[in-house]
Amino acid sequence: MFTALLISIYFVGAGLAQGATAETEVAEAGWQLAALEALALSHAPELAAARAETEAAQKGVKVARLGWLPQLSTRIAYEDNAKIANVLTFSEPEPYDLWSSALIGEWAVFDGFRRHFQLDLATAEEAVAFWRERESRQRLLQELAAAFFDAADARQSLDDLSPLIARARERLEAQQEQLAAGTLSRITLSRIRQDLAHLEKQRLTARYAQEMAESRMAGLLATEEGFWDYREHYEAPPVKVLPLDLVMKRDIPAVERARADAAAAEAKTGLARSRFSPQVKLNGSVGYRSLSRFATEDQNQEYSFGVSLTWDFTDAGTQIVRVAQLQAEERAATARLELARARHLQTVATAQLEKMQAEEMLELQTELAAMALRRLNDIKQSYEARTVTRDDLLAAQQELASAQMELRRAQMQVSRQAYLLWLTAGQPPLAALARSTADSSTKRSALHDIEHP
Repeated sequence: MFTALLISIYFVGAGLAQGATAETEVAEAGWQLAALEALALSHAPELAAARAETEAAQKGVKVARLGWLPQLSTRIAYEDNAKIANVLTFSEPEPYDLWSSALIGEWAVFDGFRRHFQLDLATAEEAVAFWRERESRQRLLQELAAAFFDAADARQSLDDLSPLIARARERLEAQQEQLAAGTLSRITLSRIRQDLAHLEKQRLTARYAQEMAESRMAGLLATEEGFWDYREHYEAPPVKVLPLDLVMKRDIPAVERARADAAAAEAKTGLARSRFSPQVKLNGSVGYRSLSRFATEDQNQEYSFGVSLTWDFTDAGTQIVRVAQLQAEERAATARLELARARHLQTVATAQLEKMQAEEMLELQTELAAMALRRLNDIKQSYEARTVTRDDLLAAQQELASAQMELRRAQMQVSRQAYLLWLTAGQPPLAALARSTADSSTKRSALHDIEHP
């Protein structure tokens, strides 16, 4: 069951097509995080804006490619003129009209690789927009997962606190009877009341934490479509991640965006340098010209073909400074790329440490829960032998329930850190997800006796 769930999570995060079989298995299993991710990816305004920017950048690449084609234009002109045969004798002006029409073609044979750098720049900007969209998607999934696990942890705490509060009230009633019989001091009774008040405070805090986490999820989803149907089905995913030495072999959005920024800066520098080169263009035109008094006679067909060389030196000083500026920006972009790599390694290392800490806390809490279970069994035997009081038995039961609650919270924390590390380090292959399912099911069976004595 969990294999199908994890496979569906992978496809949602990777943005690939999901088969009908996997969707059916997810719905039947009650796994909700994948469905919530699908809602977020389809409704989040931030992602919609990022996708629109990516589409605009893709159009920019097409425009840059069209720059290699010849440029065609048309010209239609009319002139009303007057001709004076002899200015000295003040002869009568002779009016005449001039009509002309032509199809003009121009093709840049050499432009100092300007079009090449323009295409490189458009391609880099497309990559920047693409990886910015992926970065937004990764950030959205991380925020959604954090809110989901907060809600799941709060919901689990609410479920665990109810029997704890019931046992605390049972202890309070028993100790009130002992106080009435004169076998218990008021100091002990006040301590029990204080513990009960602390548990009530925990339940109130957990309820508000769940509501706040669900509110965060609703804001990330930007829709209430089907959201509230998932409130009763929180469950932690058993997920493992790739080791640290494989992290940089994957496409990390932040690193790839910085790489695309560096490529764009390099293309801008090349484009500025190309302005120092001359431009060689082939020019040609074909058209008609008519010259007569009434524009109805002497219509001639005209052809022209030529080569032009243009070399502009008027703003050479400005271009030199511009190239120096762009070179500095290129060095800054390269430095930001190295910084993005270092930050990613640091983020993954921190996430791995947090996951290791959560796993060690789980092992410690497992031992504490086992100790509480052994203590309860010992007190049960002593209670049957009439060597301890009923309050001691209730206290041991409450201690075991508290240890079980902390154990389940530790399990939730391990799943949380593993899933967040999985999102941070990149999408692992399906085989890794399948292996994590088997390992997690083995650990759950080992803890079953402690969770359900």
